[in-house]
Amino acid sequence: MRLGRGDGSIEEWKELRREAVEGRDGRAARYLLGEPMLGDFLAEGLDQLGFSWTGERISADSTSVRSRR
Repeated sequence: MRLGRGDGSIEEWKELRREAVEGRDGRAARYLLGEPMLGDFLAEGLDQLGFSWTGERISADSTSVRSRR
């Protein structure tokens, strides 16, 4: 999210990641879910990392979870 939000560049990825891990004290999920633009920031960050984002899947596929067990 921080990369997509513009808190740093792709060259600073390792530092951004380290800061994010250290700064949330186990509350990362609550922090992220409280961000109204989370999806946009994640998509932008993924794009900067070279991953494509289609946005087609709108809910979890419970069959995929079962097949991994």
